[in-house]
Amino acid sequence: MIQFPQQLHAIHKFRRNDEIYIADLETGHTFPINEIIEEVLEHCVHLSTDQIIEELAVRYNRFEVLENLNFLSKLANLGLLFSPVRYQEERVSTADRLKIFVAPGFLEHRDTASFSLNAANHHLLTMLVNHAEVYLGFPEVNENQEEIEKRFDVDGIKPIFFPSRNRTDSVIKFIPKDCDGILSLSPISLGEQIFLKSTAIPFFVRVCNETLATEQGINRTLEKYTALREYDAVVCDASWTAPFFSQLVSDTEMNGFHCVPYGVDVSTFRPMDKANAKRQLAQAVGNPKIVDKLLVGVVPGLNIRSAIALLRQLSAANPDVHWLVIHPSLERYFSTSETVSVFSIRNFQDKEASPFVFNALDMAIFPAVLGTSSSYLLELAACGIPLIVWGYNEPSEVADACRFFQVEPSPFDSLRPPIASISEAIQQLMESSGERKKLGMKAREVAVSYTWDATVKQLLSCFSDCQQKRVINHKQTSSFSFTKHYNRAQGTLEFRVRDLLDGSPIYNIEKAIAMTLSDRHTAMEVEALLLHLCQDADRVKRIMAEVRET
Repeated sequence: MIQFPQQLHAIHKFRRNDEIYIADLETGHTFPINEIIEEVLEHCVHLSTDQIIEELAVRYNRFEVLENLNFLSKLANLGLLFSPVRYQEERVSTADRLKIFVAPGFLEHRDTASFSLNAANHHLLTMLVNHAEVYLGFPEVNENQEEIEKRFDVDGIKPIFFPSRNRTDSVIKFIPKDCDGILSLSPISLGEQIFLKSTAIPFFVRVCNETLATEQGINRTLEKYTALREYDAVVCDASWTAPFFSQLVSDTEMNGFHCVPYGVDVSTFRPMDKANAKRQLAQAVGNPKIVDKLLVGVVPGLNIRSAIALLRQLSAANPDVHWLVIHPSLERYFSTSETVSVFSIRNFQDKEASPFVFNALDMAIFPAVLGTSSSYLLELAACGIPLIVWGYNEPSEVADACRFFQVEPSPFDSLRPPIASISEAIQQLMESSGERKKLGMKAREVAVSYTWDATVKQLLSCFSDCQQKRVINHKQTSSFSFTKHYNRAQGTLEFRVRDLLDGSPIYNIEKAIAMTLSDRHTAMEVEALLLHLCQDADRVKRIMAEVRET
């Protein structure tokens, strides 16, 4: 049997007298095909043979699918439709690879980050080594270095050990001189900001949407972003992250935001037999009613109190629905519920089970808001689950492949999920299995383009673009970081400055400006600027006296 993926010849498809024809433009042959072969040719570049069989077996007889694959195999042996060399992603040669240093700060937060986020970062680095030279910093402690490396086992990563007893800025001494970029995986540590002040290497801050659920997380991102230079970048994992921050920073500042979603393994997350998946889930959670009722998945994406309120409102508005909540901390709140089950992804076993669990769903509700794990969106889509999405903006990841309801992205007001609109969409999809099937197929079609390989290539492309903006004659600057501060309670944006060397906040911005300028300007020049800013001579004198004493 023919083995996919394979690279197609240049082909042209057309219809005549209700028949489908395909023209192989490279060989000059034209012949009729059926709908099964038409779908195979749509997927053969990206999916394996087994994946295509499972994809089509949902809609066609499996024997007919295999029969048509044998027909395509005969055409391939004749040199028709497919290139003789099997299509595959080529490993980038060592000479052409970028050199990327991964800042070690994220390792300190692995115990507190969600399992899904840790798994995504691990997968990202695993794929990154196929296209780049990757260095990862490890602090030297009283352990054998081999044991340290085993705690983060990714083949191909080159470990760099630095003395843990020294300050964080000592790590800079161990970064390769010809490094093309520094990648900091969220959450970035305060000490890693020193890299921005002491090296000309482009710096990428990876901001994961699920770390932005709190005011602290938002402020942490604002602090790091305002410290970036014109050739650095914030790399978000969700398309709806930047629109929120566009209300807190100027339009010109938004040029530093890039969206690079995490990839999805479409060979693992794929459509499966829904009836069988429901039976297995019902047995696992001990609730046989799941088999007979409409099962809707919910990714809350809100704090626990708001998530509970959301589920209660949805349950009240849709009494004929059983709910499966995908959340790590809500089990105890619904342990006695007959209509709400909870699925938590806390370890490898849960992750391995998630494709089967997702396939049991008839549809899923996903919030495109801060605090949601963006990986769930593509994993659900890859399983062919019809999506009802609400949030700030329709996610570009599943544009035109979901039912979307927009809410105003006010940074200072509580989010109000559109319960009535979501419930109406649930009822409409409940009554139309054809519409559910159509929406699920669209979701699957868009998800297959978000491979891990594509994610890494997009990330490295951003690094290459930033290298072109890089400041060649970089000089060490002050350790102060001027930043905006988000205060939800008062509904305001405040302005602060922080000393990166010791982490202390300094609220006298004029003093920080004077100390920064003193490195390159005379006292008279600094005083002239302060007089212009303060319009208060006595205050300027006090500030200058404090600067001289510092």
